[in-house]
Amino acid sequence: GIVIVVILLEVIHSKNWLSNLRPLSEYPRRTASSTLTSHPKGWNLRSFPRNDSGRRYVVVDCGANRGDVARILGGKLQAIVPDNHWTYSFEPNLYYASFFNNLHRHTHVPKACWIADGSHEYYVATCARGNLKSGTLLKEKALACKLKNKTKVVPTIDVSNWMLQNLKPTDFVLFRLNVEGAEYDVVTRMHATGTLKLVDRVSIEYHSQWMSNRDKSDDEQLNAVLAEHGLMVQSFLSHDDTLLIRT
Repeated sequence: GIVIVVILLEVIHSKNWLSNLRPLSEYPRRTASSTLTSHPKGWNLRSFPRNDSGRRYVVVDCGANRGDVARILGGKLQAIVPDNHWTYSFEPNLYYASFFNNLHRHTHVPKACWIADGSHEYYVATCARGNLKSGTLLKEKALACKLKNKTKVVPTIDVSNWMLQNLKPTDFVLFRLNVEGAEYDVVTRMHATGTLKLVDRVSIEYHSQWMSNRDKSDDEQLNAVLAEHGLMVQSFLSHDDTLLIRT
């Protein structure tokens, strides 16, 4: 359900802890050759809290592609909390719209997760396999993937603001982020607005190796920010590794 924004902001934006948030620039940046910390694989549903207290499970899937994670994870959540879960799939590429048909307890939001509401140029790239058509908001990522010489404009959503308006502090939130290079901007904004306090599990695919303006130290910096919020980046959940969602 949607909660009243004012009440939620009073809870989330408590001055006691927001005033103590450090700017991203103060977090450590390791060398590009450093090895990322090895984290536990997958989202083990056995480790999730049971539904004794009526907590709502919410999956926020940014860059949902063809909806495989929503389909697999939603099915498994249906088995353990049949009446108290919902998945929101954010995917601006309407090529995939039909893939979201008939998903149970699910909403497809045809917008790109970003740091502002509005619209943005969207680059369609050729580095995807088969019918998995990749796209990105960032030219730096698009150039690395050999542009198809066509772009379009897609609607964007400030996902931090959306989460603050639509999620409750009592929700159990699973946040998946595969936004082709925009993860650095999105997580930075989530940190600045305090939205990360709402997240219980996070899965991110970093794209620094495909971007001219990023390297592994950017990934390490985001990992440090997430760790301060008590979060570890779980092994990425995609159409190829949905079996990592274990029961």
